[in-house]
Amino acid sequence: MKKVKKIFAILLALTMALGMGVTTLAADKPKSTDAKAVKIDGVEEGAAYKAYQIIDATYNENGFTGYVWAPGTGKTGAIEIKKESEAADGLTQVEGLDNEFISSLAANPAGLTEKENYSPSTTPLEVGTWMILVTPPGTNPTKNYNPMIVSVYYSTTGSGQSNVFETGSLDASKPWSLETSGAFMKSNDTGGSETKEVDKETDEVGKVVKFTLGGTIPSYSSQYYTDPVYNLTDIIENGLKYVDQNTRTQTGTARKGYGDFVSEGKLNPSVMTIETNLLDNDGNKVALKDSDYSITYQAAGGTQKESFKITFAPEFIKSVANKPVEQRKVTVTYYAEITTDAITKLGENTFKIDFSNKPGETKDAETKEYVYTLSLDGVLKKVDEDDEVLPNAKFTLYEKTSEDLADTDTANYTEVKTVTETDGNIQFQGLDGEKTYYLREVEAPSGYSLNGMVYKIEFVDLQFEKDAKDQDTHKLKTYKVQITPGTRAEDGTVTWETAKDKIVTSAAINYGQPADLNVAYKIENTKLSALPSTGGIGTTIFTIGGCALMIIAAGLYFATRRKNVK
Repeated sequence: MKKVKKIFAILLALTMALGMGVTTLAADKPKSTDAKAVKIDGVEEGAAYKAYQIIDATYNENGFTGYVWAPGTGKTGAIEIKKESEAADGLTQVEGLDNEFISSLAANPAGLTEKENYSPSTTPLEVGTWMILVTPPGTNPTKNYNPMIVSVYYSTTGSGQSNVFETGSLDASKPWSLETSGAFMKSNDTGGSETKEVDKETDEVGKVVKFTLGGTIPSYSSQYYTDPVYNLTDIIENGLKYVDQNTRTQTGTARKGYGDFVSEGKLNPSVMTIETNLLDNDGNKVALKDSDYSITYQAAGGTQKESFKITFAPEFIKSVANKPVEQRKVTVTYYAEITTDAITKLGENTFKIDFSNKPGETKDAETKEYVYTLSLDGVLKKVDEDDEVLPNAKFTLYEKTSEDLADTDTANYTEVKTVTETDGNIQFQGLDGEKTYYLREVEAPSGYSLNGMVYKIEFVDLQFEKDAKDQDTHKLKTYKVQITPGTRAEDGTVTWETAKDKIVTSAAINYGQPADLNVAYKIENTKLSALPSTGGIGTTIFTIGGCALMIIAAGLYFATRRKNVK
């Protein structure tokens, strides 16, 4: 019995001790230094944060007493909570805390209290509601983030899932917890939505290629962005020039300049088209109005490159803010001709966007597209049978799908060229890197027989520069030329060589530079003999002998006649 009393006394003591502990814990009342880190997802590494308090907590000697509007919000006094039937999850419980109010604060946060050196991973926030503004890292200038709100608040439920504020004072005798409203940052990422494509990366000089620009107008709040910016700029240089699409298929005629169609900031639709995917309430596509955008054109001159800039009106930008992403897409189409400058320099087209990154500030990002044209320069060399340079041969470079290279087939030849250079270089420039060409000598130099071979010319092993992600940039660095000889029959058909040792591939050629003519593929001509090859030295002997016999016969005839007269 004594043992039972002793155990009971111990249990009673433990119970009293635990009771005192609970009272002590409960007495740990809320205080103004209470803070907790808030988790924010959806923001890329390297972004910069700023946190501004918009709802503050109040305290007295007994602890937490409620929530009030923070200085600089333009509101004063205790916050009001919506009725349960009106409240949605999150901070929409607070009367007046809506998108319009947050946008207006984000546009001008100077009067708010900013949390110094704020970082979600390392800096706890004091009890209250905070507005978070995010600036993307310099490595990703094509993204902008919408303003966001998060909260640190007291709860007696311990769950923290309902974001329910304890708006009255907390009873220090009851347990409480400090909860946070985690958040996912919403952003407008223009990276990846701005695209530039060319329908053909390689073609011949004088041909016209089609460019398509694509962009997505960010969803800018009219309260947050009072004067949003979204501009598309295209700069063209080196081996390209803008042309009118109505004349793009013409050959041998002068094409009109792009600038000829600029009038009062607008362009003739024959030069370019600008479209969006906007739909009206009936689901019909909406055409852009003149007031929705303007265009400025800059002609080339000096260091100035030819360019155009599309500026969308702020009111139009704000009008599409609530449209789905797909409807905010913009497509621009125009055409450019490949010029002779592209022989030595890649045709370069730069697409640049300027857009509001946050109120009063703009960011820009750009992407490039390249167009190239290739050459036979230093790849083929004309020589005689003694390996001496042989000028004045004429060659035709055909482009065709048929292998009938008849003399009369002029519809398929690209160019007839005379080799007049003292170095024997057979040069054809401004060619399409995707085509197969056929080279044939059509006129031999005087005193030489015609080379009857045909040579298939293909551009192979094109190497492009790589970006940081090891992806092709479309900027061509080097290429090779593959030469396949073929024997041409009298009917014009060709039998191509298949032996690997007969098919020759040049060394890598740097774009815009000639190949090494010292190791060029040689196309030979054979000298004609002084007399036809069917007449040998025997003909000469017989001719001399015959003449001698005729002289002797004539002499004998006259001698005999003189003798008879006597």
